[in-house]
Amino acid sequence: MKSHRNLVPLSEYFSLDEFESPDTGQVMIDGVLFAALDDCRRAIAWRIEVTSGYRTAAHNRAVGGKPHSLHLIGAAADLVISPADRRDAAIAFLRRVPAVLVMDVGDHLHVEVRGLGVPAELVAVPAEA
Repeated sequence: MKSHRNLVPLSEYFSLDEFESPDTGQVMIDGVLFAALDDCRRAIAWRIEVTSGYRTAAHNRAVGGKPHSLHLIGAAADLVISPADRRDAAIAFLRRVPAVLVMDVGDHLHVEVRGLGVPAELVAVPAEA
């Protein structure tokens, strides 16, 4: 359920409520992520639907998100863009932005800020004895 208190324009293309966690209405948005999405929207001249922005830990667990998801710090967003030619244009645009990583997950695009991932010690595979 979207919060009415977050119906605040952030730019010509996005409003604060699009990035909120649906369970609490709390919002965090990384500036690099927002700038990339806003520039992308302007470049492709087509609507970008943000289906998941910031997530509280509880919401992240409820949707099966990764424990160290960048959604938890407002540095990732899931997007739906159609038709396919606009989606392809968005992918091409975002892949030219060095500060973000875009992943085509099939039914949506996942965009996150590079360099904020899980620390290596949390993902390292122990050596076999």
